[in-house]
Amino acid sequence: MRKKYLLTGALVLLGVLIFAGYRLFILSPQTEEEDNRQAIRETIAAFGSLDARGFDQVEILSSREIRFLVGGEQKAQELEASLQEFCHLLKQVRDAKDPAPATDNPEIQLSYHHRQIPATSGVYLCQ
Repeated sequence: MRKKYLLTGALVLLGVLIFAGYRLFILSPQTEEEDNRQAIRETIAAFGSLDARGFDQVEILSSREIRFLVGGEQKAQELEASLQEFCHLLKQVRDAKDPAPATDNPEIQLSYHHRQIPATSGVYLCQ
């Protein structure tokens, strides 16, 4: 009988430790990611017309990766210039939220891909 109580207590303790570890290490980093995603959403809204810049759609893949989908025929230089402009605008949105210089700004990968032409793709790293 005593062995049964010890086993039950050990299992409950193990469950509490797993839950506490999950809360500390898995759920806590997501709050920072959500904040970064909110800045990305605000930047997309302030970016203006996607069609005018050569993009059909924007996908937020994670807090550090954004994909722009291209539908028409655009030159790679024009698309990369649009990504540079987006990066600059993202920095402005971040600075407006937190004017103190951030030491832990994650590098964000901006990429563009054409829907039908696989050769039209590229990556731009925004720091």
